[in-house]
Amino acid sequence: MKKLLALLAAVLLVVCAATAVHAGENARVYVTISDENGKLAVAQEEIVVHDADGDGSITVNDAMIVAHDKFYDGGADAGYETPRVNTASR
Repeated sequence: MKKLLALLAAVLLVVCAATAVHAGENARVYVTISDENGKLAVAQEEIVVHDADGDGSITVNDAMIVAHDKFYDGGADAGYETPRVNTASR
């Protein structure tokens, strides 16, 4: 049974890794964020993710930028630090 579950998990990982969203598209995702004290600050809120960092693809980094822009006082500039290629697209 464990081998079957491991195989299924590996197949799902490959399928998920092969699925890509191109920069011209948007992705709808749900985010849950806890604060520095471990309390839920955002629970399963939908965001529409775009290429916020201008790197030509939609990644977790883009989701973090969009989520902070939407839910953090002062936006991503105040609450999320990451290297950005092109912030003009935001």
